[in-house]
Amino acid sequence: MMLYHGNFMYSVYPKAGKVYLTTPYKGGFRKTVVSLEQLPRIIDNVFSIYPYESNSGAIRYRFYSKKTKRTMVLARWLTNCPEDLEVDHFPLHNPSINTNDNLRCVPAWVNQRNRRNNVSSSDHFGVYLKNNHWCVFAKDENKKFKQVMKFPLNALEQAKDKQRKAQLGFNYDGLYSQIMDSFGAELPLEAREYFERIVKQAGVHKGA
Repeated sequence: MMLYHGNFMYSVYPKAGKVYLTTPYKGGFRKTVVSLEQLPRIIDNVFSIYPYESNSGAIRYRFYSKKTKRTMVLARWLTNCPEDLEVDHFPLHNPSINTNDNLRCVPAWVNQRNRRNNVSSSDHFGVYLKNNHWCVFAKDENKKFKQVMKFPLNALEQAKDKQRKAQLGFNYDGLYSQIMDSFGAELPLEAREYFERIVKQAGVHKGA
């Protein structure tokens, strides 16, 4: 059921613990989601919500506070974010998802790093979120990224482990190639066996 408050409408989903807020935007509507536990606070404080386009092109949300009589950023207000920190929409990196589990207060450099480089958006380099999956990348010896595979949202640790093994495989390829360039066919059998043993112990395959 859609309810009305100020300039926005809201729908409550108790089982999911979420509330969807629908607001006018450029002749149409935009929707953001917040945690159900925030609803009483929103009803008590928020009079109107205004979506806006940030410099990055993402749609974010401000609101007019009934109590302070001024406009505030919704995500900062929901998190009570200190002035010396910024709000990071982590791990989904979607500013329209303002639920408690997708908001954290971080230093500016952490937030900027995530905006600049999605390959580290999981806080593990080479694992990033795309289309509701964790995507795993690793660098080969030419510093080019190669996609390894995708993992569901609940398998972040498996994705990190796969990235580590894949990266070790690429590192092995590069080091092996460098040594072959130096020694050619003269590379001792013991050296070849040494590299194969490293890869076997790591649980990866050459070029994986």
